[in-house]
This record gives sequence, structure tokens and C-alpha cells, in this order.
Amino acid sequence: MWNIYNLWENKDISKERLLELSRKINIRPDIIERLIALYDTSYQIMKADIQQIYIGGSMINQVYIDPSEARLSIHIHTAIREGIKSKNELIDVFINLRERMIKDKSIISLNIGDLEVYIGEIISDTKRQSLHPKVLFLNRSIPSFFIGTPLPNYLNKLGFTTNNTDVNKFLMRIKRELGYMPKIYNIRIEIRFDKDGINYPYIKRRVYPYFKDDLIPTKVFTCNIEEVSSAAKGKIEFLEIVDKYQTINIINTICDLRILYLYDLKIKISEDIINKIEKIKDRCQEDFEKYWFYKLISTKYSFYDIFRAIMK
Repeated sequence: MWNIYNLWENKDISKERLLELSRKINIRPDIIERLIALYDTSYQIMKADIQQIYIGGSMINQVYIDPSEARLSIHIHTAIREGIKSKNELIDVFINLRERMIKDKSIISLNIGDLEVYIGEIISDTKRQSLHPKVLFLNRSIPSFFIGTPLPNYLNKLGFTTNNTDVNKFLMRIKRELGYMPKIYNIRIEIRFDKDGINYPYIKRRVYPYFKDDLIPTKVFTCNIEEVSSAAKGKIEFLEIVDKYQTINIINTICDLRILYLYDLKIKISEDIINKIEKIKDRCQEDFEKYWFYKLISTKYSFYDIFRAIMK
């Protein structure tokens, strides 16, 4: 595997090691791959030359909830404390980060004839940019074993068709050198900004990966993370506006709101929110049992258990 990671050694991200770890902790190897990508990419984002606060479910579950009870959240969300006038201004920051990532060898180049393709870089998610004017949507391409798009299909999306002789030679060489055909997985990143800056209350904390005793990085990083009561208030505000048909978003939010009783936060949830969720509880329970990102907590709790504990 091409190692584009700054925080993991080659021996810890081989296919054999991931399968061994999967058997040991009883988590699918593709999920472990996602978690490795999440942790390393969070570190890469932190290196951008701008003041950020990590927010959202991934950091709530890595920092504020014990791994044995965390839900698996694999998207990265940050907020920019400095004033940013436009997406283009923020994109410039990540163009500069790209140069640093190349120097750190967290981006690799693939030579296909006279052209280059970069793996590990953070690029604009052009399909999603219109969703919100004050959120920059990004992806980071990760070489992978179990998840993502097979490399030939990924190259085809970039315009490198397998009809091209150089592309075919390149793919044959890659398979010969690695012994398999790799995949490319895109990890999703969302960055909020405002012309006046965004000032959530925050704390500085060390961030450990999920399963830190088994997924041991070469380095543990420290960053600014939204303070727990602020994160809880934001989650409750989200429940006020989320559409009742968006059950996945509702379940995610309720799972994360376990921080209310874990940290004894005296924050009330309105009767309107409780009644809204009561009406769709059965549908939420069904989705809770269906999806892999509730793997950790679903073996210990039902959706009803979590719902009752938070809403009481």
C-alpha cells in the first residue's frame, strides 16, 4: 500500500494487519480503514495555516465518549475562527496546505505517461459546493484495500480511460508491484466560515483514535475542540430544525447527545423535540439496527435505551 499517512507506520496499515485487527476487535476491516483515514486526515487539516475549531460527531465521539460506547462517525467538520470572506479565500489556504503535505509525503504522485495523478491531496468537492454558501466542502483521496472505488474506475472518472496504452501499462505495473489492485476512498470534510469568524467556546485536547490501545499511531495530536456544553446545545438546536424524515441525522444526533448525562449537563430538551421523535421512534430503531456506523453502541444499547436516557 502507498503510505500517505503521517501518523501510521506501513506495518500497521497492511492488509494482513487490518484483517488481524478486525478479528481481534470484531470490527469490519473496511470500518477500521475509515477510522485510520479519519484520524490522519484530521491531523492534516489541523496543519492548515488558519485558526480552526473541530466540531461535529467525529470529535464528540473520539474525545468525549468512551470508545466502547462511541458511534462511528467518519466525516470531519471544523469551523474557522478567523474572518473569511469567500470560499475562494479559504481554498487558497488549502492550496498552501497542499504544498506542505507534499513535503510531508502525505501526498504521493502517480506518473501515467506524461501526466501525474495525486493521491492523498485535499480537493474541492465541486458537486456539493452549492449546498451551503458558508461551508467549504472538501474530499481527501485515500489509497485503500476494502473501501472506495477501484483504481481503474477512479482514473476513468479523472479522464484516464483504460483504452489508453499508458493507463493500461501503469495499472499493470501497479498490480505487479503491489500484488493487488488498490482502491481509492474519499473522506469527506466540511469547513464552516464567516466574514466575522466563528467563535464557538472551545478547549485544547489531545485526540486519540478510536480503539487507541489497538490502533496505535506514531503520534497523538492536540487541537482545539468545541467545548462539550456548546456541542450539546448545537445538537439540540439541530433537532429543532431537522426534518422528521431524516431519521439518520436524528439518530446520529441523539447518539451524540449522550454527552448530556455523561457530563451531567443541565440542558433541557423541549417537549416539541421529544414529541417529534416519539412519533418516528420505531423508524429510528429500525435504522439504528441496520447501519454499520452504530456498531459500537448497538451491541450495548438499543435506540430506545439511548432515547430514554437522554429525553427523561
